[in-house]
Amino acid sequence: MTITHKKVATLPDEAGKEINAGEWNSDHILVDGSGATLAIGTITDGQFLHRTGSTIDSSAAAGPSGPTGATGNQGPSGPTGSGTTGATGPTGLTGNTGPSGPSGAAGSAGATGLTGLTGNTGPSGPSGAAGSAGATGLTGLTGTTGPSGPTGAAGGTGATGPTGNTGLTGPSGPSGPSGGPTGPTGLTGASGPTGAAGNTGPSGPSGTAGAAGSTGLTGLTGNTGPSGPTGPSGGPTGPSGAAGSAGPTGPTGITGNTGPSGPSGAAGSAGATGLTGVTGNTGPSGPSGGAGAQGATGLTGLVGPSGPSGGAGATGPSGAAGPTGPTSGTGATYTRMAADMATNVGTTLTTMATLGFLLASGTTYSFAYNIIFQSGGPTVGLKLGLAFPAATIQAASVWIPVAADGTGAAFGGTISSSGDSVTATGVEASGTNYLATIEGMIRTSANGTLVPLFSAELASTAGILIRQQSSGILVALP
Repeated sequence: MTITHKKVATLPDEAGKEINAGEWNSDHILVDGSGATLAIGTITDGQFLHRTGSTIDSSAAAGPSGPTGATGNQGPSGPTGSGTTGATGPTGLTGNTGPSGPSGAAGSAGATGLTGLTGNTGPSGPSGAAGSAGATGLTGLTGTTGPSGPTGAAGGTGATGPTGNTGLTGPSGPSGPSGGPTGPTGLTGASGPTGAAGNTGPSGPSGTAGAAGSTGLTGLTGNTGPSGPTGPSGGPTGPSGAAGSAGPTGPTGITGNTGPSGPSGAAGSAGATGLTGVTGNTGPSGPSGGAGAQGATGLTGLVGPSGPSGGAGATGPSGAAGPTGPTSGTGATYTRMAADMATNVGTTLTTMATLGFLLASGTTYSFAYNIIFQSGGPTVGLKLGLAFPAATIQAASVWIPVAADGTGAAFGGTISSSGDSVTATGVEASGTNYLATIEGMIRTSANGTLVPLFSAELASTAGILIRQQSSGILVALP
C-alpha cells in the first residue's frame, strides 16, 4: 500500500524546477511529531489501524480510545428528500390469542352521566289528612343568674338583763279574824317536811274583803336554802275561818339565802313572748349580678283597627296679604347678607332668608346671586339650590368652584324646578372663601318668594359656611 497524489504527472520534466513528474508521482512519507519516518505495513479490510514501532498496519483488536476531538462546525443541512410512499404491504395473519393476563386494578369511577329529562308531572293526589300538631319547641335557655351579693352583717343582739333569784315561799299563816290588822311578815324559815296530803275540808264562807294595804318595798332576794325531806302528810285541814279584812301590807322581810335547786317540777305553761330585739343595721348591698341574656323578641301584636277620623276643623281666618314684589318695568332690587349664617353640617337644604325676593304674578324677572362660601374640608362640596313660586317659564344656571385653577376648576349645573339643586364634589382647600353664582330668568304665574338654598354635599363635622356680603340682584323687566 502506498500513498500518492491522485493525479499522475505525465509531462516531461522542466529544467530548473525542483518538483517535476518524478517527485510528484513518488510515494508520500509519514513523519511523526519526533521527526521519525513511519512505514506503511499491511492493512486488512475491516480491521483497525494502529502503530507498531515505526510501522502503521492493521489489527482486528481496536486500540484504546483516544481523547475526543473538538466538535467540528455543523455542516449545512442537505436538501430534504421527497421519495414517494411505498405501497402498503398485505395484512399479516392474526396470531393466536395469548393467555389472559391478571385482572387490572379497578378503574376510577366514570363521570356522572347527564341528568335525565324530568318526566311530566302526574295529577295531584287527594289532600292528605291534617298532620298532628308538631311538638312544642324547647324552651329557650334561662339567662345566667347573676351572683348573689354578700349577706350583710347581722346586727348585734341586745344584752339580756340578769334574772333575779326567786326566794322560797314560806308557809301561809292561819287566817286571822275578819277585820284584824295583818301582822308583819316574819322571816322565811327553813321549809319543813311536807306531810301527806289530807282530805280537803269544805270551804268556809268568804269573809269581807279588807281594804288593800300599801305595797311595801321589795327586799333583796336571798340565797335559796336546801330543800328539806318530804314529811308525812299532816292531819285533816280544818274549816277555813271567815276572811278578815285585809290589813295593810307590812314590809317585805329580808329574803333568806337560796338553797340548792330541788328536783325539776312539771313543765309550766309557756311564758309570754319576750319583746322583739332591736333590728340590726342593714348590711351593705352586694354587687348587682350581671344582666342575663336577653330573651327572644316576642311576636309583634296585631295592629288595632284605625280610630274614626276626627271632624274637619274650622277654617282659620285668612292672613293679612303680604307685600307685593316689584312689578314689570320698576328696575333693579338688591339684597345683601350682613352676617355669616350658621354652618350646615347636614345634607338638608337650608333657606338663605335674607337673600329672598318677593315676586308678583304675571311678571318677568332676571336675577343673579353671588354666594360667598367656605368648606370645612376639601372633600366636602357645596350643594346650591333655589326655591320660587309657580311660573310660566323658568331657567337657571349654577357654577360652583371645586378645584385649582384650570379647565376643571368649577362644577356647573341647571335648576329646572323649585327645590332643585346642584351638588359640587369638594373644594381646593378648606377655610378659603369661594364665590358660587346663580343666574336665571322667570315669568311667574303666582305671587311668591325667590330664595337661594344650601347644604353640604355630605354629612360631616366639617360642613359648609355661607359668608357675609353674599348678595342678590333682581330686575323686573318691562
